Amino acid sequence: MTKANDNRLQIAIDYMEGLPDEKPFKVNIKGKWYAQVATRIVAFRKAYGDQGRITTKIHESTENRVLMEASVYVHDGKTWQLIGNDFAEEFRNDGPINKKSATENCSTSAIGRALASCGLGGGEYASADEVEYAVEEKQGVTPKPKAKDEPKPEPKPETKAEENSREGMSEEESEMFSFTQAMIGMVDMMDSHEALNNYWGDPENISKIEVLENNYPKYFKTLKEVFVRKYEDIEQGAAKKEKSNA
Repeated sequence: MTKANDNRLQIAIDYMEGLPDEKPFKVNIKGKWYAQVATRIVAFRKAYGDQGRITTKIHESTENRVLMEASVYVHDGKTWQLIGNDFAEEFRNDGPINKKSATENCSTSAIGRALASCGLGGGEYASADEVEYAVEEKQGVTPKPKAKDEPKPEPKPETKAEENSREGMSEEESEMFSFTQAMIGMVDMMDSHEALNNYWGDPENISKIEVLENNYPKYFKTLKEVFVRKYEDIEQGAAKKEKSNA
């Protein structure tokens, strides 16, 4: 990695380390503060813009389990250099979120861990189990024990086709892609309809959401579906809690 890239990464790391231990920048899990995945993505994009790339790859997607790998690349002026890599694993029957959105949840976790491996953790380096258990506890769901760990595949170098897949993105599309991922990452941690409504309707967000709807309908559809599913999950969780207290 070139000296310029080293400097940009250090700027991003310093930004993360300077964030306050409070929402919406971080989430408190059992007394420890963890930076939101969305916040890590923002820090990375601020530092590298279109000279940074985050890729995901599904290694396994069965009726029971999803295993994904995320890789972080930066361009040194000649080629794309891998600077971070990690995996995440989710089980489809673990909690209401995974029953509907295991792949999306796994992707967010993998991206967060890959960015943390670059130094963009902004505090503690959460395991997938800790984050998921914290979310389920908020929703009143009893976490299920994880299956025995299975060997994870070794990272494979990105093929030429995969490397070129994002090179055609315009600067705006790259920004909108990152914005969509950041929004999804924040939604995962929300636990009320009010929080969802306020986040969607935030003036800064709504202007970008309109760009998605008009210019990038695929991203808009994905984002809207995540919000709707989260809204339904919160509603179901509240109904179960009310029933149990009756």
